[in-house]
Amino acid sequence: MNKEFNQNEYIKQYNKDNYKKISVYLSKQEFEKLNALLTQNNMSKNELFKIALHLLEEGKIIKEEKDN
Repeated sequence: MNKEFNQNEYIKQYNKDNYKKISVYLSKQEFEKLNALLTQNNMSKNELFKIALHLLEEGKIIKEEKDN
């Protein structure tokens, strides 16, 4: 017997095989500030991350060293 095609299950499995999720813990103040800035710039969190990744790859952003 042929199993009936289930588009939702196909998409779920495709995403599981081809994508990974990243999450970040922010303080409430940082989260609110982030949401406000994203709204002002008409940008999603996903777009922000992809832009930051691109800049990191190009060496345009680096982590600042903290003085101890």
